Amino acid sequence: MRMKRHISEVPQEQAHHLRAAEGWLALGNFIEANQELELVSPEYRTHPDFVMLRLALLRDGDVWKRVLPVAETLVRLLPKDPNCLLLRSQALHKLGRTAEAYQALATMAEAFGENHEVRYNLARYAAHLGRPDEARSWLEAAFEVASDADKLKLLALEDPGLNALWAEST
Repeated sequence: MRMKRHISEVPQEQAHHLRAAEGWLALGNFIEANQELELVSPEYRTHPDFVMLRLALLRDGDVWKRVLPVAETLVRLLPKDPNCLLLRSQALHKLGRTAEAYQALATMAEAFGENHEVRYNLARYAAHLGRPDEARSWLEAAFEVASDADKLKLLALEDPGLNALWAEST
């Protein structure tokens, strides 16, 4: 998931910490990434890029209980960014709240009509919830809007979240 970056909207010193944290995250060094985020001034800690980096740090550290409130903050900060909604739904799913994840995405699916990831994740959650017909329908919808449907189809065949669909069709 790629988020739109807003680092240019913050002063250079703050942007430096954000970029450094991003670099440390890319290297898998969560301690250094966190230390850089701690250097960001409090008034910039509600900036979307700061919140996104905090979320990435928690997600990569597999701390889903803490990911959810950060993802909810991102949804409030960037309500028109489907990636924020996807991240919140992912956190709900990881916390065993798949029905909520499904509902949150389903209510926004039309608003993000050209985003195949929304439909793909709806297929995964529907499959997880034991709704194979809905899952197939969402998967087909994802293929229809994907820029590279063949690649997405190959991904779907290997996706453990969709195994229930393949097991049922054999």
